[in-house]
Amino acid sequence: MENITIRESTYDDIQSLLELLYELGRPKPQKDSELEKFKKLLKNYMQEDDKKILVAEIDNSKIIGMISIVFLSRLNQNTSEMYIPELIVSQNYHSKGIGKK
Repeated sequence: MENITIRESTYDDIQSLLELLYELGRPKPQKDSELEKFKKLLKNYMQEDDKKILVAEIDNSKIIGMISIVFLSRLNQNTSEMYIPELIVSQNYHSKGIGKK
């Protein structure tokens, strides 16, 4: 049975994250300069304290899903609110029952 690990993303995950975003319907780069810009945007996102990207990794090797999270300050609230702009599990892993016992 395959094991799934949820962990915070790293720079080494960027190509896998881009592939998932394309599967989600986000634009694909049309030239190398756009690809570099997309990679830089992901790196910047990972460095910001109010943002996180978590990945679902199967058998400690293949990223099959991701979620991006933004923590927002709200008026008249003492705690941050969590906003999820992207959430995807690769189509190949829908309804697979991975991790069930």
